[in-house]
Amino acid sequence: MDNEINTKGIHSLRVRISFLLVLAALLIASAISFVALGLFTVHTRSSHLEIAKGVARLASLVIDADSIEVYKKEGKTVPGYGETFEKLKDLHKNIPDIEYLYAYQIREDGCHIMFDTDEENTDYEVDDLIEFDPTFLPYVPALLAGREIEPLESNDQYGWLLTYYLPVYNSQGKCACYVGVDISMNLLRTYRLTFLKRTIILSFLVAIIIVGIGLWISTKFLVNPINRISQHAISFMKQNGNLDG
Repeated sequence: MDNEINTKGIHSLRVRISFLLVLAALLIASAISFVALGLFTVHTRSSHLEIAKGVARLASLVIDADSIEVYKKEGKTVPGYGETFEKLKDLHKNIPDIEYLYAYQIREDGCHIMFDTDEENTDYEVDDLIEFDPTFLPYVPALLAGREIEPLESNDQYGWLLTYYLPVYNSQGKCACYVGVDISMNLLRTYRLTFLKRTIILSFLVAIIIVGIGLWISTKFLVNPINRISQHAISFMKQNGNLDG
């Protein structure tokens, strides 16, 4: 009877330790997965932004800011316009993550198209007007002043985009237009799912190893010693007549 009680007690202790180890391992695995996902998202967004900035700088070197006013008056037929457009178009094609590449002149009534490499908008005319989107309005004063603004992230009818605007200055130091680069963030969603799956699998494999090692350590250094102490205590009490034999 005593051995049965002792065995049940030890079994109960082992079950409790196992439960606590599994719970701790699951919590650790979950924390690792979500922290890693957060770091991955931040890193990917930062990488996308650097791509957008690099493309915007290259595009700004292609555009002759001093010719913007001429383009506005005479349109696409001005010598140099077509060549500039083709260079911007090639730049767009060679960077897979770029969704849109364009150059707008920001005025009080809205965005005026100078260049637009979107294949679905090839029939645009220079100085065509695009009205401000409501979410864009807080940045209009800075854009009208020719200042650089913080990157914008939006998820609307155009998709999930990270947008970067770079002012292009003419020889007189005046902002002639802005180069706009929209990076598609849709791949980030796919990347995150794939990364999360791999991280979860790896984390839970580590968790299983932790549980296995924890069970071995707890059994050897906690459960077994307690079991031996319990057995010795029961034996001692029997010998001294404190327990029924």
